[in-house]
Amino acid sequence: MTTLKLGRRPRKFHVNTLSLHDYLRDDVLPDPGPQDWTPAVTAAVGTDWGMDGNDMVGDCAAAMWSHAQMLFTANDGQIVIPTTADTLALYSAVTGYDPAQTQPDGSNPTDNGTCMTDLLAYLQKTGAILAWAEFDPAQIIRYRQAVAIWGASLNGVQVRQSDEDAFTAGTIWTPQADAVQGGHAILSPKADANGLTYVTWGAEQPASAAWTLENTQEAYIVATKEWVKQATQLTPAGLDMSKLLADIAAVKYQPA
Repeated sequence: MTTLKLGRRPRKFHVNTLSLHDYLRDDVLPDPGPQDWTPAVTAAVGTDWGMDGNDMVGDCAAAMWSHAQMLFTANDGQIVIPTTADTLALYSAVTGYDPAQTQPDGSNPTDNGTCMTDLLAYLQKTGAILAWAEFDPAQIIRYRQAVAIWGASLNGVQVRQSDEDAFTAGTIWTPQADAVQGGHAILSPKADANGLTYVTWGAEQPASAAWTLENTQEAYIVATKEWVKQATQLTPAGLDMSKLLADIAAVKYQPA
């Protein structure tokens, strides 16, 4: 049986976090309808997105970013597939995880998970992303807008044993009453009115809208060079990035 690890630490404020509300006007932006950016990935690798170490350690946030890289580059023409070593190196760079401290029983005192904003700040500092913005996780339309315009939403959720059991059984996530096991960071590149499809533990996992609204505690989009067409400075959905890029120029990296 495959081991499933979590690893998202509680939501942490960071001064560089923009608000998506500043860029999406409810009075002019329509409901984008169903959106699915996964076919470009599955055409390249099938249904296996890669576990990226999340069966061994709590590197779910780094694994989420590895899946995002696959998604963005596949839809830009040439997929990049980070290795498990790449993902663990990112986890170490962001959190101080040291694999050399792994004990015979598999425990590791440095394997303490990741705050999503620490990961996002590191990605911005190193140039992997241009910026990130947080959106209201209590509005299901925001997830559809995030996926349609930016390719994916990056979600900080809480997970129950029933969710892990449903993943193993290949069934949809719906609200359950058992105890929360911990926090998890996962990508969603597919959304419609019924809910989201996440990429987690190397596979695609559908979840109802009710599950998403009940269990998501933080949600973000990222602006990346791969997702912005350089010739037009537009995303594949046609978003004009000029205002966002002006804010990016004004916001300098600062430690949390």
